Amino acid sequence: MNLLSSLLIAIGLSMDAMAVAVSSGVAVKVPARSDTMRLSALFGVFQCVMLLAGWLFGAGVRGFVGATHPYIAFALLAFIGARMIVESLRDKAGVAYADPFDGKTLLVMAFATSIDALAAGVGLAVTGDFIWATALIVGFMAFALSALGVKMGNRLGRIFEKRAELLGGAILVLIGLKILLEHLLA
Repeated sequence: MNLLSSLLIAIGLSMDAMAVAVSSGVAVKVPARSDTMRLSALFGVFQCVMLLAGWLFGAGVRGFVGATHPYIAFALLAFIGARMIVESLRDKAGVAYADPFDGKTLLVMAFATSIDALAAGVGLAVTGDFIWATALIVGFMAFALSALGVKMGNRLGRIFEKRAELLGGAILVLIGLKILLEHLLA
């Protein structure tokens, strides 16, 4: 997998984490630096590990999918992206976290935002791509965008949250479409 594809996947998968980080930043008056670092580190680690776990699972079933792998990869990435787009368009008024930087809350949010990475890892495995470097890029991108999201959320408010998730979903759909088109045009 080339660097540009890895970066685009990392950005797409990190948008969920960034959207949650933005909402966490909005929920507190001034987030402590240690809270921002804990949130960002957990989000980055979970994104990286879940992508690898999905890839390992997907690599185990790759032999069973044969020539259908581009279609499966497209379907998984398009499904994840479409779900993110739909979520970004839903009215989330009234949804608030009591303490977004509480340890248990952070773990739940990190896991919830990384489920897409698990599914994306399965999709990437069926293409046969080796993703160790991509997983590290995804983890770093999730860390960086989450830290930025907390700061931006604290400054810009809730408006950016929907746009981040919408953009992330669109990127994943486009990556899936790219995989499908490369197969069809080959």
